[in-house]
Amino acid sequence: MIKVLRFFSLIPVFTCLAGSLVMFCYGIMKTWNGAATFIGYGDHDVTQLTSHVIGAMDTFLVAIVLLIFAGGIFELFYDEQHTSRLIPQWLKVDSIGHLKHLLVEVIILVLSVQFLEMVTSQSGEMDWRMMILPLSVLCLSVSLKVLNLKK
Repeated sequence: MIKVLRFFSLIPVFTCLAGSLVMFCYGIMKTWNGAATFIGYGDHDVTQLTSHVIGAMDTFLVAIVLLIFAGGIFELFYDEQHTSRLIPQWLKVDSIGHLKHLLVEVIILVLSVQFLEMVTSQSGEMDWRMMILPLSVLCLSVSLKVLNLKK
């Protein structure tokens, strides 16, 4: 019965891998749009070029989050002996808490990149509402430090 239930853990692994592949393709498209802007097929707006490049970086980070989650779930539910040789030390997942910690760290990084993308695409004066995202990143960082999910 437990072996049958372990196969259910493959559902999020494969869906996260598929989602990661989609996000990598979308990141490649954003990078191509940035390259086209730089080469001259698009308009030569530096703000738009920066927005494309930072948007691509953000998309690649989300794809990496999905890869980390898929690898972590697979490592938790399946044979750790075979996967431990293939995975770098910083990506090894020992528990659900460690997987949460890795995901929260990458989510904080994604939110920081989104804020950078917002700032670079902003034209004119900045509004106080722009500070909501960095304040939420600060709150997440403090809560991650306080909770210490690595244990």
